[in-house]
Parts: sequence; C-alpha cells; structure tokens
Amino acid sequence: LADHVEFRDAIATAIPSIIQLLKDDNWPARSAAATALSNLTDHVEFHDAIVTTIPSIVQLLEQVCWQARLAAATALSKLAGHVELHDAIVAAIPSIIQLLKDDDWPLRSAAATAVSKLADHVELHDAIVATIPSIIQLLKDDDWRAQSAAATVLSKLADHVEFRDAIAPAIPSIQLLINKADDWRARLSAVTAVSKLADHVEFRDAIAPAIPFIIQLLVNKTDDWQALSAAASALGKLAKHAEFHDTISTVIPSMIPLLATNAFWRGQAAAATAFGEFSQIFYK
Repeated sequence: LADHVEFRDAIATAIPSIIQLLKDDNWPARSAAATALSNLTDHVEFHDAIVTTIPSIVQLLEQVCWQARLAAATALSKLAGHVELHDAIVAAIPSIIQLLKDDDWPLRSAAATAVSKLADHVELHDAIVATIPSIIQLLKDDDWRAQSAAATVLSKLADHVEFRDAIAPAIPSIQLLINKADDWRARLSAVTAVSKLADHVEFRDAIAPAIPFIIQLLVNKTDDWQALSAAASALGKLAKHAEFHDTISTVIPSMIPLLATNAFWRGQAAAATAFGEFSQIFYK
C-alpha cells in the first residue's frame, strides 16, 4: 500500500502500532514488524518515524528466537541503504558481527550479507573497521560455523581498500584453517577466501605459503568433494596471478598421480579441472 502516495498519510499513523509489535511476545509478529519497517524506508516521508525504531530492531538481535534475529539482521542491512539512518545503525554492527557464530545457518548467512551490505556505505566504514579484529578472532573459534562465516566475510570486506590493512593479519589464520581445520566446511570457506583475497595485490606475498596446503587437499584424497572442487578452482584462480606461477609450478608434479586410472575419482576430477586452467595459463 505504501507504494501508492494516497495511502501514505494513513500508513504514517500506523507506524507507532508497528513499532509496538517489535516488542510483541510472538516472534512472527516481531519479525513481520521489522520487515515492514525496513520496507517502509523506501519512502522518505517515513524516515523520521522509522529512525526511532532502530534501537528496538537492534534489540531483536539478542532474542532467543532465531527467526526474529534473522528478520532484524535483514531489516538492518536494508535500512543501511538510507544515509540518514546510518548514525542509528552504527550501534547494531557489533551485534551483527556476533551473529556470525550463531548455530543457525540462515542467520549466519544473513549476518554475513548484512555486514557486506553495510560495508558498501562509506559512512559506516569506521564502525566496521573497529569490528574486524573481532571477526579475525572468530577464525580461531572452536566452531566451524564461526570459522567459515569469518573467512567469508573478511574476503568480502577486502573488496574495500579501506579495510585491507585491518584484514591482512587474518591471512595466517585463514591459511591455518586450510591445513588444520577439523571440519571440511571451514576448509572450503578458507580456500575460497584465499582465492578471493588474491585478487588484491597487497595480499599476494602473504597468500603464497597457502598454496602447498591447497595442493594437499587434493593429494590427501579427502572424501570431501566440495573441498576438492574448491581447491581445484582456487588453484586455477591463483594461477592467473604471475606472483604464484613459480610456487604452483613446483607442486604440479605432486598433482600428476591424481590423474592415474586407479586414483580416487573425485581427486581425478578436481585435478583435471586444475590442469585445464593451468594449460591456458602456462602453455599459451
């Protein structure tokens, strides 16, 4: 209805009631209210009323019900699209970072998306930079979920040059996940993060020591086909950067046995993918 200008005066009078629903005992009501308020921000005439609701939406991030937390994180990422709401949203950023270690994957995904969307707004960069050490610390968490989410978020934040100095200390911990993580999903996220971070020249010297670990994912014949696929894809991407050519060239012989007819078939497929990439780069 708010898309129609003739209804907006009437809708404005309903906003206080929607705000009250943020404190309702039922999570569907709280979630619906957060979603409705974020949608109403598409219309500038509602902004003054909505800015007062942001502290209540932030409080939803602390709710026991994951659906309410999900709605709040999603709403805040959308609210960040409006510069006049940024000052109020800054207070929510540390709470959103904490959601990266949540047990519920939809919430971790929403938090990661929210952080990357918030980072698109330069006015929020100072607040986000302050949280990067906390994100890096999650790489050392005992839970693969936190490790994976942190690696993914850091690789996305690195798209912004302002964050790269703060992210650089994370690279050794991301490399350690490739080599030592107990769960394949953490290794998968770490491998993907390294290949993405390599797009930025200032990280490449630090990333080079990770290449042998990525090769080992193939050589060790892991049953985790996603990790194998990610390793092959990462090597293909890394090989596009001249700085890694010498390192990759030295490990190619150790990959050749993966192509043998009696080799583990998933390793064969991953190695074949990698060699396909290498042939276009090394043998032009």
